[in-house]
Amino acid sequence: MSDTYEVFLESTFVPMFPFPMTRITSNQDQLGGLACVRGLRITVSDVLELLAEASEAEILADYSYLEAEDLVACRAYAARAQHPVLIAAAH
Repeated sequence: MSDTYEVFLESTFVPMFPFPMTRITSNQDQLGGLACVRGLRITVSDVLELLAEASEAEILADYSYLEAEDLVACRAYAARAQHPVLIAAAH
């Protein structure tokens, strides 16, 4: 099995993300619990706004503390937030 998250859906396993979502963190004592990148004081929302306005190369050059995997994690987090996965319990 590859290193992916899987979701039980209609009796099949569907790979959802190519890596664990450990890059996205939330802490009530930091930025009011908003989703942040690796505990840094930059929110997923901030990164998504940057991605809408600049290339990945420009963002990584301007924000040296961000890594390419952080940008991927933010996109995956946003996608997951837009499409919550429902898992039905067995009867």
